[in-house]
Parts: sequence; C-alpha cells; structure tokens
Amino acid sequence: MELKKLLKNITYFSKSNIDNINIVQLTHNSRETQKGSLFIALKGYKTNGNSYINEAINKGAVAILSDVKNVNYPIPYIKVNNARECMSKISSNFYSYDPSKMNLIGITGTNGKTSICHIISDILTNIKINNFTLGTLGLISSKGVLKTNFTTPESNQIHKFLKVMKMNDITTGIMEVSSHSLELNRVDDIEFDVGVFSNLSSEHLDFHKNMNLYFQSKLKLFKKLNSSKNAIINIDDKYSNEIIKHTKSKIIKYSLDQNTDISVRGYTCNSSGITAQIKIYENEYSIETNLIGKYNLMNLLASIGACLAMGLSESEIIKSINKIRTIPGRLEMIKLNQNKKVYFDYAHTPDAYKNILSTLKSISSKKIITLFGCGGNRDKSKRAKMASIAEEFSDFTFVTSDNPRNEDLLKINNDIILGFKNKNFKIINDRKNAIKVAISMMTDNHILVILGKGRERYEIIKNKKYYHSDIEEVLKYS
Repeated sequence: MELKKLLKNITYFSKSNIDNINIVQLTHNSRETQKGSLFIALKGYKTNGNSYINEAINKGAVAILSDVKNVNYPIPYIKVNNARECMSKISSNFYSYDPSKMNLIGITGTNGKTSICHIISDILTNIKINNFTLGTLGLISSKGVLKTNFTTPESNQIHKFLKVMKMNDITTGIMEVSSHSLELNRVDDIEFDVGVFSNLSSEHLDFHKNMNLYFQSKLKLFKKLNSSKNAIINIDDKYSNEIIKHTKSKIIKYSLDQNTDISVRGYTCNSSGITAQIKIYENEYSIETNLIGKYNLMNLLASIGACLAMGLSESEIIKSINKIRTIPGRLEMIKLNQNKKVYFDYAHTPDAYKNILSTLKSISSKKIITLFGCGGNRDKSKRAKMASIAEEFSDFTFVTSDNPRNEDLLKINNDIILGFKNKNFKIINDRKNAIKVAISMMTDNHILVILGKGRERYEIIKNKKYYHSDIEEVLKYS
C-alpha cells in the first residue's frame, strides 16, 4: 500500500518526499523487518525501538515512523506525536477489513478473561458458529493455534489476525483485552460489538501506579461502545456502577447475589462440577457443567450475557453449556499413581488464589499442598498477600521461582514470606526441584496445587526464556 494512503487522517511531519513509496509490511520489531517495511519505533519497558532504526534500515525498511525528534537517516523519517496511537490507525488502514462484517467480543477484568473467552467459544462452537479466540493462550481457531507474546498483542498483529480470519470466513472473534492494551493503544481502532467486565482487584500496579488509573484503563473499552453495542457487566463488583455510568451501550447485568438480567436461584459446587438454577430475564433454567467453583459460575453468567448480546437464543445457549470443555491451564487436573491429584492453574493474583484454593478446600477433605512463586519486575504489593492466602487454605506451601526476570529471586521470595504467620512453608528456588519435592511429600490424603504458570512452557530468567512446563514435570512422576 502507498505510504501516503497509510497516513490518511494522521498528523505527521517529514522532511522527505514520501510520494511513490510502497509499503509491503508493518513492523515494530527490527528482527522481523524485510524489504519494503515501514518500521515503527516504539518505546517499550526495557528497550526503545528508536535504538534499532539502523538495524531495520539494513534489513530493508523503506520508511521510519517515530515520536522522537528527527535524526538524519537515508530513508524517509516520519515524526508523529504518539507512535503507538498512530500504529493502530496505520494497521487499520493497512489490514483494512469491514467491521460491519465482523462480530467481536472484548473481555476485560482482573480475573476470568481467559475462562470467559473459552466458555463463549465453546458455546458458539457447539452451535456450529465458527469463531476464534485471542488471548493468553494465543490465537486459536479452526485453522489451528498461533502463540503470541501478550494477552493482547500489538495493534499491527491484531489487525493482521483479523484480516486473516476474515479471509478464512471466520468472522466471530472473542478477545481478551488487557489493561495494558487499552492504555498502550493496541485496540484503539478495533470495533467491538460486545464488551464484558468480569471484576477488578489489585493487579499491574507496577504499571498503572494505583487502582484508579488501573480502572480508568479498563473503562476505555466501555467508553468505546456506542448505543448499538452491548456491555455485559458484573454488578456484584463495586466498579460496575461507574462503567454503567460512562458507557453509551445497552447493558446486560449479571450477578450471583442479586436479582438482575442474568442471576442465580441456587447452586451446588463439588469436585464433579457445578449444578445451578439460573434465571435469564423472566425464564428459569437448570444447568450442569464439569467446570469447578463458584467463580466459574460467574464466568458462565458473563458468557451467557455475551452470547445473548450476539443474538443467540436462551435455549440454544443452555443446551450448549453441558458440552463445555475443561479450560486448558485453568484448574486442570492430573492423576498420579495411587490416585494422587495435582491441579494446575494460571492464577497469579490474590483474588485468583483465593478463588482457586477456597474452591478446592470446599470440595475436598484432603490436605492441600500449594506451590507458587511471584513474577519479577512486577507488582510487589501482592506478593505477601498471596502468601497469606496460600497459608490460609493450605496445610503446607512451597515458595519457588515464577519468571523472576531481572529481579533477584532471593528478594522476590523474601517479599513473599512476609505474608506467612507460621512456618508451614519451604523455599526451593528451582521450580523443577520444588515440584519434585512437593510430589514426594504427597500421601493419599493430599492434593497438590501448582499456581502461576498453567500451560506456559517457559521461565523468564534475566533476559532469556528457558523451556519449562509444570505439567511435563509432574508427568515424570506419574
């Protein structure tokens, strides 16, 4: 596409003549640059794309877009006020698709995004509606799975994915929308038909600084929705009223405790799953699912609301719920020899820890051994809280590594153990060894809960990713 057309409706300055420059690729990664690329220099957490401009030029970039002061380069240099904001607009222009022919659901909240995403996808799949999901587990569609590096990828990647899905006639998508993506302009030019709010609790305060700024980022999704769109809101969360106040969209409310559009009349949760009586507007239904825990009942309510907003009937949604599969890496269970059970979950917030561990405590009479760590260079305020919650529901806890990144693991673990009141814990820095020791401690009267990584296949130590799978480590002892 011609560079001038890509810059449509964008305010920019360039000393160079940009007529007749054709762009064949958009990239913000110098390593992926090819001949004919527009290289967009973004400022990141650790690195600054402006430091890699020469590398991009050497690899074939034909133009540079940046929001820093112009430096002399042998190719056109385009100066803008905000490179991230402009990348979103340029990506929309480059990978143009007709939003009216795509149905997109955006899910935001501290906990539950991945589960809601996959519950909705399962309901749609059971009704024979082709769909894709984009989030923590990557891009998943009937065409396969593509791993991504973020819960919500950069804007150029999202628009490329949407274009590819449209070309394959998959026009219904469910996306996890992180607070980072909203704050960093990754979804500025995505037109969502439905926005889902799950809940809000302390998380990412290393980035957002305080809860109000964190919430304001989430709120952006709902401010984007116009009067023809739908917002699915958990009114049991204290932030719900502010969202309702600031969105122009139609509202579908759901609640575990209050009588609203989608609500619960009664339920039981056990190790086999959930049985519940739910009310949708004026009609009552009985549902059964193999999903475990009260928090998953809330995820189901949110998913029902999203499917209603997409125009599905109550009856077809209810029929599909019984067919919902276990969500990968979300309270996933493996049986070892002698019927010992090990549970895995991606949980990495205090609220998620409480949901997981209180659920297992309520459905099992066995003693709980918990194994977890905390990420480095991330919100430090939650570390002791997670230890406190682990101690409350567990009989013994192992503290280990979980992506320490560039932070000293000793310091991370010292922050964690400030939350323990008793001595029923042990620090084992090597995660593989921690898993081995935890399994050796198990008797027939124990369950082991491994938190933080789910189905992740790596550990980030310093600036490198090392292969690691909690599930594969556990299977060595089956």
